[in-house]
Amino acid sequence: MQSDGVRGFGANDAGVYGYGGPLGVYGGGTSYGVKGVSDSGTGVYAVSTSGYALYATTSGTTGIYGQAATNGVEGVATTGVYGYSSSQTGVYGQGAVYGVYSNGNFAASGTKSAVVALPDNRVVSLYAMESPSNWFEDFGTAQLHNGRVQVDLDPTYAQTVNTTASYHVFLTPKGDCRGLYVSLQTPGGFEVRELQGGQASIEFDYRVVALRKGYEDLRLQQMEADSETVQEIRQQPSRRPNMIPKPALSNPQ
Repeated sequence: MQSDGVRGFGANDAGVYGYGGPLGVYGGGTSYGVKGVSDSGTGVYAVSTSGYALYATTSGTTGIYGQAATNGVEGVATTGVYGYSSSQTGVYGQGAVYGVYSNGNFAASGTKSAVVALPDNRVVSLYAMESPSNWFEDFGTAQLHNGRVQVDLDPTYAQTVNTTASYHVFLTPKGDCRGLYVSLQTPGGFEVRELQGGQASIEFDYRVVALRKGYEDLRLQQMEADSETVQEIRQQPSRRPNMIPKPALSNPQ
């Protein structure tokens, strides 16, 4: 067959509807196994009460490709979208704003990295700091005036954290002095003084660490996992990639 094995068009309903035991609709082709196009609704809509709603396998490049004005691929299930690769990338996302956006918790059993291209064309990974609790940090520079100064928290940052609970302030002097300490903390800021009644007027750097608002009690939350998942997580350090996998996406136009 040189063109389409089955072509279906529906003005108000399904262009092609398939119902069966193992497979409702099966499509095989040199270019597209199944291609769905809709001007206003859904290109391909799949429903399953037990197994896979939509299953695609290919020896070529892309298993499932979705292009739309809003969501290219949308999945609703216990696991909305599941991607697996034995060699490269399980799920690859590319977007002008976010490649991957999670409306909810995001978790990774491996590392979470920023991938940065250097001027000499090397590409390196920088790793996210991890903590037992959910902290948000802010940094800044201030200056003593005759041995003391009031530092106000950034008002936008302060709205993201709970500063009525205990928060931490770390100080680094940028000049000669007797030392610095936090003499007072309030939800809106903190006061810094020089030790032993000193009267220095030096600059200092500060780091503020506060618990994220709404997540104050979250600490080392225990997750449920079966023995197979636990073993898989343990083996991940031995399978760290040394390359950036970039899938070759075909555009079914």
